[in-house]
Amino acid sequence: MSLKTDLLESSFAQIRDRSTEFTDYFYNTLFTNYPQVQPLFANTHMQSQAKKLFASLVLSIT
Repeated sequence: MSLKTDLLESSFAQIRDRSTEFTDYFYNTLFTNYPQVQPLFANTHMQSQAKKLFASLVLSIT
């Protein structure tokens, strides 16, 4: 199975300008579905963490 880079890049292009909406959705879903991980973020500035997450995606995908 090969990685479909064209699909990945075109999909990411659809959310690239909506980073806050994406990261809010990601962390809300994470903490709802896996509440046991929430203590791992107890001392985390979530706005900064969200920016780091999205920057990592940008670096990985582009």
